[in-house]
Amino acid sequence: MILVATPDGGLFSGIGVADNEFSPSIAGEGEHFVYYNYEDDNGCSTTDSVQITVIGCLGLLNDFQNKISVFPNPFDDFTTIDFGKYLTGKHTIIINNLLGAEVYRNDNVKGTNLEIKKEELGVGVYILTLFNSDSEELFSTKLLVE
Repeated sequence: MILVATPDGGLFSGIGVADNEFSPSIAGEGEHFVYYNYEDDNGCSTTDSVQITVIGCLGLLNDFQNKISVFPNPFDDFTTIDFGKYLTGKHTIIINNLLGAEVYRNDNVKGTNLEIKKEELGVGVYILTLFNSDSEELFSTKLLVE
């Protein structure tokens, strides 16, 4: 996130700040203060701050999405969802049609992958969503069944 302040020409500082940019991945989860220090030509200076909250689940979602793959997609027989790691605990996969109706649900997803067969869905376009045990969305993608 690029940081902008007025008057121009001051310096930003704080955990996660580098070259007037704030990086949540560097700062980490939690509450962080970013400071802006400005000094004019007369030697007068002032400092202001803003509090930024980094929520860890957003990073988890992005990181997890990069590890999950669905192949083949589109498919005409079956598709495999590879989680990129071994899932333990209670995970849920829900597949909805484009009208929002739930057409498939598995509340006990474990292991490293899961197969979905064409006959479980039928021909069409669907939205697949993976949730953790706290009902937080970890991954979502479009499925095309031919």
